[in-house]
Amino acid sequence: MEVGTFAFIQDQEKRILMVKDVTRQQLWTLPGGGVDFKELVPDALIREVKEETSLDINVGGLLGIFSQQKTPGIVILFSVKVIGGILSPNETETSTCEYFTIEQLSKMKEEIKPAQWSMIHQVNSSKVFPIFNSFSV
Repeated sequence: MEVGTFAFIQDQEKRILMVKDVTRQQLWTLPGGGVDFKELVPDALIREVKEETSLDINVGGLLGIFSQQKTPGIVILFSVKVIGGILSPNETETSTCEYFTIEQLSKMKEEIKPAQWSMIHQVNSSKVFPIFNSFSV
């Protein structure tokens, strides 16, 4: 079973940080990725966010654990605080990284990975429960 972990990062204006993935259909996603063998989930999130955005983070609270029937595995979503670094894509994994309002994201749903949009929408609408959630895609 695969385990992924993603960061829900908001700036002072409550905009959400998204990255455009160069390897997966060029769609926008939350920063994050797979947990390597013998790697702790928070360490994987710190590594993935650094690789994709050049930001240093503190992993905050658990926002949800997600799964879907068509794909084996789980995704763990955390609230994250930026503590350093300068926002910049690394260009081997991400072509760009930007903050968006929820209104902007809702207008560009076709450009966002569906499972990622589902997580964002559930967190934004307070319909997420920390223990178990499903992707509504």
